Amino acid sequence: MKTFIGALAITSLLLCSFQTEHDWEDNLIGFWVLREYKGQECSYHKSRNFLADSPGVRFMKEGKLTVRLNTGLHTLPGKSYDNFQDYDGSWKRIDSTFILKYKFKQGDVKEIWELSRVDSNTLVIHLYGSLGMPPLNRFE
Repeated sequence: MKTFIGALAITSLLLCSFQTEHDWEDNLIGFWVLREYKGQECSYHKSRNFLADSPGVRFMKEGKLTVRLNTGLHTLPGKSYDNFQDYDGSWKRIDSTFILKYKFKQGDVKEIWELSRVDSNTLVIHLYGSLGMPPLNRFE
């Protein structure tokens, strides 16, 4: 009887872990638009698409990624506007750490994200480092 209860407990834990992992990835896949950033903590909200005037990231299955960044303020006579462009890349997860790689106009970028929270509407990360561009200039 003790063996049966032990086996049942282990099976329950494994099933819960699998379900959590499945939900986690289902929640992550999609378009995320930057809501706010303070220091190195970034908060995103889920969207159907990128917004024309906001930075964001799109996580796709099989480790594919698109990052939307502001490439700089442009001016025309009588008008100034931000110029957001998309950059394709890849992502991989190691526990709660993400490594994002993509090509930006100045060269290759590698970012290290620590996942704080993800659910069906909110993604909160801590940006630990960025090789190829200063982390705080990423959104400006």
